[in-house]
Amino acid sequence: HGRVTGWAGAPIAAYLLPMIGLLMAPIYPALNSAILSSMRPQEQPAMVGLIVVFSALGGTTGSFIVGHLLAAFSGTVGFYVLLVPIVLLIGAATMIQRLATYPNTPRAIKEG
Repeated sequence: HGRVTGWAGAPIAAYLLPMIGLLMAPIYPALNSAILSSMRPQEQPAMVGLIVVFSALGGTTGSFIVGHLLAAFSGTVGFYVLLVPIVLLIGAATMIQRLATYPNTPRAIKEG
C-alpha cells in the first residue's frame, strides 16, 4: 500500500467509517426514548442519570478501543472488525423486534 497524500488516495474504508456513526446516531435517542416512556415518571430521573454516565463511559471506552484497534491492524482490516458489533446489534434488534411482534410463539427451549 502506498502513502496517502490526499483525499483521492484514501481507501474506501476511510469514507465508510464516518458513515457508521451517521447511520447509528438515530438509534441511541430512539432507544432512550422507548426506555424512558416505558418507565414510571418517578423512576425516569434515575434512568436519565444512568444513561448519561454510561453514555460517557461508552464513548470514552469506545474511542480508546477503536484507536487501539486501528493501531494494531491496517485501516481496512480495522474497519471490517468494527462492523462486527454493528452486525451483532442489528441481529439483537431484529430478534427483540420479532419477540415483541410475536410474543406468543413457542420458544426453542421451554422451561419446566
